[in-house]
Amino acid sequence: MQCPANNNVQQASPDVTTSAAVTCAVCSPEVSVDKHPDAGKVFITATFGPLAKAANFHEAKVDSYELLPLDAKNRVIDISAMAGQTHTYTSTGMSGGSAINNPSTRVSNTGLLISESASNTAGVDSSCCKKTLHTITMYGKAPTGFHKVMIVPVKSGVKLPLGWISDSITDVTTGKLYGTRARVLIQFASQAQVNAAKNNPKIKTILAKAVANSITGVSVGDVLITKVLVATCTGSAASTCTYSTSRRLSEEDGPLGGRRLSTNYRLVVDYNIMSKTKSFATGSTPMTAAAFKTAFAAAAASLGETTLKNRVDSSTVEPLKAGAATIEGDPTTTTSLAAPHASSAFALVMASVVTLATYFN
Repeated sequence: MQCPANNNVQQASPDVTTSAAVTCAVCSPEVSVDKHPDAGKVFITATFGPLAKAANFHEAKVDSYELLPLDAKNRVIDISAMAGQTHTYTSTGMSGGSAINNPSTRVSNTGLLISESASNTAGVDSSCCKKTLHTITMYGKAPTGFHKVMIVPVKSGVKLPLGWISDSITDVTTGKLYGTRARVLIQFASQAQVNAAKNNPKIKTILAKAVANSITGVSVGDVLITKVLVATCTGSAASTCTYSTSRRLSEEDGPLGGRRLSTNYRLVVDYNIMSKTKSFATGSTPMTAAAFKTAFAAAAASLGETTLKNRVDSSTVEPLKAGAATIEGDPTTTTSLAAPHASSAFALVMASVVTLATYFN
């Protein structure tokens, strides 16, 4: 590996000089066409199976997978300034210490949200590649120079510098896309429990699957988890709750920044549903509490999170009404999308890195 010629970017990706050095990759990867109808915006879904080497799978050696944007030279684009940017709709009553009974967040016009996919050893079929084991979505403003995406495994915070690389992705500028903002509240018995749920590295993967499997006609690739917060409440109604933006909810947190008045703690989950065909009326409730709890239990169990599953099984879940719906692109156009492109098979090159070999060999 070597630095790019004339490089002056400190965090730039290295160029790999050894051909065919990689002996493992995710199996059966596919990337959708761009589903966002606006120029300069991107909405793609990547599906793939476990990390594989020859005929063997190595999912247990992975904590999670990342989807990285690449330029035309297969170099990773720095998106630190735009990754995960969300916009809060203060007009709906959700800002600072106000009530949380309205959905409020979506990806901002200058933001890019990339979902997460945690390792799923229980879902691996040793006899074949389960190509839909993982789903990662990229949605928002396309970064400057964006051409392709790359899927890399991550272990203990360390990611392989290169992975499977897609074909070039065309910016589709026709069609329409329905957007729905909504929220669900999950009550926990204690501060420790709600903090543990929020800080669980698999929580967003579980939540996306739970939302998708709770609503007919919605797939996990349509779901964006835009924000996960912790809240304290003075009663059973959502209108009595306020949220904390800190990583952990303090014992002193309470409505409007006052002292804690009860031990009613909730996980506040904002999600967006982005779909070419599925829309929800403003004020409708996209899912039922029973459907969400069932789907959450299945998703958590499949990822080995039994304690979290059991806590939500016995909790109170409150799906809230959807906020104002949006339509991206031309509302009169329903087709004209470009034909799907074929994903490259194993476009991988990698040099052996001693520090990474500890995790992936």
